[in-house]
Amino acid sequence: TEEHRAALDWLNDITDDSFQFFGIEVELFKIGDSPAAPNFSIVSKPNDWSRSVTSAARKIADEALTETKSLQLEYWTSFKEFMSAQNSSVRPQKAYPQHWITAKIGRAGFHIGALLNSIESRVGIELVMSDDNTKAYYWQLFEQKEEIERELGFQIEWMELPERKKSSLLSYLNDVDPLKKNQWSTYHQWMKDKLEAFDSVLRPRIRKLDASEWKPDNGNIEDN
Repeated sequence: TEEHRAALDWLNDITDDSFQFFGIEVELFKIGDSPAAPNFSIVSKPNDWSRSVTSAARKIADEALTETKSLQLEYWTSFKEFMSAQNSSVRPQKAYPQHWITAKIGRAGFHIGALLNSIESRVGIELVMSDDNTKAYYWQLFEQKEEIERELGFQIEWMELPERKKSSLLSYLNDVDPLKKNQWSTYHQWMKDKLEAFDSVLRPRIRKLDASEWKPDNGNIEDN
């Protein structure tokens, strides 16, 4: 039932990376007089499971990292250690040699994350929505834009991305060099503060989102 799926999603949210919970739906199919054949469907899984199943391929790639990828891995590793040492309420997932890291925010189809963008000289944090009902959820949050930004204490970029399945809410620290090591402690603190604000302000709202309450006619709001 939906209650079981929600319970498994909650367990995946509150436990660390050493635990992963899956919900499997079992069906039996039979054609004519043939024996019944089982069919298994995953209805609940950890948010980052699809990436974890490719860890072997990543391990091979990690053996020949470019200088930038090596610095990205080093940065995220140190960031995870910083967040742990600060007893942060936000717990980033495993560090990889890439320009982002993610963390759970209490509901499947949603995550928050931090970004390194050396090309555009900025670092950032984001909320990503990638559920089948993403556009409904995006506009439900957008209707609370003024209240959300007032509680956050800073303005954010609202990215509906109408041609894509996902939508995002973002905040950037501009004109910085993400790969400059002597500035990493500054970026760590900025990311921590912003991620914790996102988690505190958006988590309770995300849990209450209900796509059935959204009417498309109300979603055609001009972004400003």
